[in-house]
Amino acid sequence: MEVASLNQPEHGRTIDLLDDNQVQYSDDEELDREDDASEQVEDEYYEEEDEPDEEAFKQNLQDCLDHVMHPGTFSSSTTTGVYINPGLRIGSIGTISLPLSVRDAQAIAAICKQSPFGKGDETVVNENVRKTWELDADEFTCGNPAWQAYLNQLSKQATQNLGVEVAASAQTYKLLLYEEGAFFKPHRDTEKLPGMFGTMVVCLPSEHTGGEVQLVHNGKQQSMVTATTSAHDLSALAWYSDVQHEIKPVTSGYRLVLTYHLVQDESIPRQTAARLCATLLSSKSYCKPGTPIFGIKTGSSTLSSTYILPQVYRSNISKDKTLPEAEFWSICAHRTTSTGSLLR
Repeated sequence: MEVASLNQPEHGRTIDLLDDNQVQYSDDEELDREDDASEQVEDEYYEEEDEPDEEAFKQNLQDCLDHVMHPGTFSSSTTTGVYINPGLRIGSIGTISLPLSVRDAQAIAAICKQSPFGKGDETVVNENVRKTWELDADEFTCGNPAWQAYLNQLSKQATQNLGVEVAASAQTYKLLLYEEGAFFKPHRDTEKLPGMFGTMVVCLPSEHTGGEVQLVHNGKQQSMVTATTSAHDLSALAWYSDVQHEIKPVTSGYRLVLTYHLVQDESIPRQTAARLCATLLSSKSYCKPGTPIFGIKTGSSTLSSTYILPQVYRSNISKDKTLPEAEFWSICAHRTTSTGSLLR
């Protein structure tokens, strides 16, 4: 079986990735004499203790893994009552006041086109899948000089919440208007320009009910609601392109949103929700009991427990079966004691 090792010099240990996508942790054969003496004393201390309950140990270990903190999630949502008015202006209509009035909403709908969606290599219109009005980026402007700086703040906050580790910007895409009965069934966003890794939508003040954004990723569901604050507040929602999401039907009023592509340098590996998951350990679904990842000191014996890396991790394992050391330790960051925390 082929094994590739990553050194952990300060402790004299290695991390091995095996052919079957297991991770094996092993000590060097030679330890300092002081360490040997210390471990001998510790073993003698535990000699009279009962052997640990392996099932209880596994549960304690899982509890530890469940509480590992991580920097980012697959979606972001912020709402504020203090915001910069974009100064939205649309062709023959002129400046759009906010909160959106029924008169302006009807005027916008009158000059919009039906939103299409991607189906394979085609772009089609089908109201059974998507029912929304839209204007392209060249059909409207945000004339307030202060808007761009405020937009930059919104996108910076969104990308931080998403755990994005590279420089990113928000590129204007569409203006969307959802009237009563409008919706968009579950889908994923396609890459519409080089470097696109996510979507940000700015929900402008426009009173409505319904229209929740429901997201699903890696077995987790999240619902982002804007209706409750829609009359006077602005909301900024964002998610990675590989996250499945849908817009639930608007049941009354109008939902007016500016949509943006989140874009990074295309020469850098693309930020994705799957990539985020590959560097985190935040739920049981990420780490499944299998067969050795560490030796864990409990009582008078060292239990060897193995956790098989699920598919979501494997994309970050290179062809020579190595995993970046920093990334491995970000997955297994907790130190522990005999209660079941991880020993590094």
